[in-house]
Amino acid sequence: MRADEKTNGKREPNLIVVVADLMPKTTSAALLEPGQWVAHPDCPDWGDGQVQSVVGSRVTVNFENRGKVLINTDHVDLVVID
Repeated sequence: MRADEKTNGKREPNLIVVVADLMPKTTSAALLEPGQWVAHPDCPDWGDGQVQSVVGSRVTVNFENRGKVLINTDHVDLVVID
């Protein structure tokens, strides 16, 4: 039996869900620059943080409730706050 025979000869439209539009924006260090606001996905209690410096994959972020933290973006995908 063909797929279109199951629906009485009518073809159903293909549904495509773009998951990327539903997910928070994560980024690598290459796309970060000082002054941007980010959040740590695993530590929401740290609050929002402002990027202080970016050197390779190492990003220094000053978080509201944690202070300055050096983050390796090879291991953590920071979420950019719009």
